[in-house]
Amino acid sequence: MIPHATLPSAGAVQQAWATIRAQGPLLSDRQTLERLVQLTTDPTPPRTSAEQTAVAALPHTSAGLARVLELGLALLNNDRATPTQTTARTGLGAFYTPPELVEGLLRHSLQPQIDRALQSPLPALALARVQVLDPACGGGHFLVAAARLLALAWQQALGGSGPPGPEAWQRSLGAVAGIDIEPLAVQVCAAALRLAVPSDIAMGSVYSAPMLQISDFLELPPQRQFSVVVGNPPFLSQLQTATVRQPAGRAGGQPRGAYTDVAAQFLSAGLEWLTPGGTLALLQPLSTL
Repeated sequence: MIPHATLPSAGAVQQAWATIRAQGPLLSDRQTLERLVQLTTDPTPPRTSAEQTAVAALPHTSAGLARVLELGLALLNNDRATPTQTTARTGLGAFYTPPELVEGLLRHSLQPQIDRALQSPLPALALARVQVLDPACGGGHFLVAAARLLALAWQQALGGSGPPGPEAWQRSLGAVAGIDIEPLAVQVCAAALRLAVPSDIAMGSVYSAPMLQISDFLELPPQRQFSVVVGNPPFLSQLQTATVRQPAGRAGGQPRGAYTDVAAQFLSAGLEWLTPGGTLALLQPLSTL
């Protein structure tokens, strides 16, 4: 479990935001957020000493990066902002998923698939069929936790003992996929997955990049190739102007009632991406019931 103590505070993110804005007073809110994400996910771009100090105060962990994005979106006014100053975080439904929920959903969805694969006569072949998709991956909470579980499983399937080695991590990262409509979320998710690999593991040329895509999941044609579809889709009430979403144009049997929460649309669409015997585990608002 990832302890909550490793997460950055809202104050630390606000301080980093203010520092970046002071270095470039002509930056827009969006450009400030892009710079914040760049500084926290990529150590190579040049930075001022003030920016370096501000970013150094933020935890450089998988969960920390995701939290920086979520808090940064809370500081960014959405293009559809109303007089109540709706933020991009509200408009995208980008809210933190507690580790307990992440682990709970994976325990009921991914872990049974892993257990069956490891108990089969050909565990490596069976495990290779276990593919995980998060259709609203955000900063990567679910995919990072899934990759860790899969790395442990692959180490066992490959006949190794002890912590997962480079090949186990390579195979696990190649078995997770994420989609998100927000480009910065995909950037943070990629960085979070890289950080999930222990620093003493030299991936080198064997590194297998996860399958990540900037897209609107509800607009994509389904691909039945995933044994697990899991995540926390956006909760966007269609009774509030700030979060209303226009119905997608793609036909596919998705619920398109006037008041259907987008999370329920993800639930319906997710079924179309599962292989036979696959598992769908998406958090849902009470309105779905």
